[in-house]
Amino acid sequence: MIGHGYGDRGAWVLLAWLVAGIVAVRVLLLAATDVGLHPDEAQYWSWSLEPAWGYFTKPPMVAWIISATGNLCGDAEWCVRLASPIMHGCTSLLVALVAARQFGGTAAVWAGLLFLTLPGVSWSSVIMSTDVPLLLCWAGALYCLLRLLDREGFAWACGLGLALGLGLLAKYAMAYLLPCLVLACLVYREHRWFLASGRFLVALLVAGAIVAPNVGWNMDNDWATVGHVGDNASLSGPAFNLASLFEFLAGQAGVFGPILFAVLAWRTLMLLRGRTGCAEGFLLCFSAPVLAVVCVQALLSRANANWAAPAFVAGSVAVTGWAVEAARRRLLAWSLGLHLAASGVLAVLLLEPLNVVGDPFRRMRAWDETARHVSEAMHANPGRILLTDDRKTMASLLYYGRHDGLDPRMWDYDGNPDHHYELANRYRPYPGDRVLLAARWDAHGVILDAFDEVRPIGVIRIPLGQGRERVLHLFTLDVAPAS
Repeated sequence: MIGHGYGDRGAWVLLAWLVAGIVAVRVLLLAATDVGLHPDEAQYWSWSLEPAWGYFTKPPMVAWIISATGNLCGDAEWCVRLASPIMHGCTSLLVALVAARQFGGTAAVWAGLLFLTLPGVSWSSVIMSTDVPLLLCWAGALYCLLRLLDREGFAWACGLGLALGLGLLAKYAMAYLLPCLVLACLVYREHRWFLASGRFLVALLVAGAIVAPNVGWNMDNDWATVGHVGDNASLSGPAFNLASLFEFLAGQAGVFGPILFAVLAWRTLMLLRGRTGCAEGFLLCFSAPVLAVVCVQALLSRANANWAAPAFVAGSVAVTGWAVEAARRRLLAWSLGLHLAASGVLAVLLLEPLNVVGDPFRRMRAWDETARHVSEAMHANPGRILLTDDRKTMASLLYYGRHDGLDPRMWDYDGNPDHHYELANRYRPYPGDRVLLAARWDAHGVILDAFDEVRPIGVIRIPLGQGRERVLHLFTLDVAPAS
């Protein structure tokens, strides 16, 4: 390690105030916006009502966090999302500590501020997703590792294990950290001792103890979450999908900011050519492999832009440290300006719905209105079971119909659950059942053929702007009583 100091106290006070101010503004935006929950957020909220050690598509951390904030301030949209900007603020401070450890106090202030304003972090701060606790745990693990590599005490080994274990309970992408750690220690031979040390063993044992209950939950549920992760990583798409790769790389430039991403790509190339310093190269070992793995995934199949999110914790520190040491702070200033401009656009979209192409919140709007129409149909057809054919529709009806008592069930097509609701809320017809189906498709033979009497009763159409609309087809369905 380079062993820089943490800088003067005034710089840290300034950073703390800036972070607190940005977090406060984002919390106020959450309280002021009428943008509804994304269906994934609504799903996480529904999980939070029954905290468990695992769920079909994700580990349990996101549901636990929503449950905790719900106990604090209720179930309004802003409260479901409350932890997100706060946790990102904490992550930015850990990023600053990592930067201080590697490059000194000046780099720490830049790194903390740039990370907190990354376009991807700004977006992530106004929704609740599994990436939020993942990035916090990744940054915490990286900082604990740096302390351990300076041969500090076993308490930091416990900290590394805690961060690793909690990160795995947030999102299994935390597992990327271990091969990155091994690679970094092998590349920089002065750190190879750590791989055979008691400190590393303690960290692994602590992490294993934390994640063990989730492993047990998966064992009891036919490895549901692990299987879902495997399905996401499936390489069944067309080989060498260059369009998918370019789309993923463009997404990374959007998430990280175009200037920082270009610098990160260049410095990664310099790492491969052996032309980076120890501190910078060590950090790039926690960034480049993650990006490389997901690039391969994008080339061979598909990859979402957020799948490489952990790469930008160490990546932001490496880029910032290089720019400060190379006297290229103007690049950082320009990048910060772009980040703040993007944050401003995001704030406008949050506060004032605009009928524009590419509105990122379009699919999150008007779910309350959708649920109201479904509730009216249920009141007009009392005594029926509410059934839906779509995970996102079900999650949103659960949340936005919570005050009207909507309790939808999910049609299970093949008896093999493909998501949480097919596992926990599946429905199959029984003699005498009376059902109201709210379906995304109007010709749903697989479902309709399972009932003795089918009657279409209407269509719900919710305008979403730019000619888009949300459509639900309503049917009453009846099964003949048992003879």
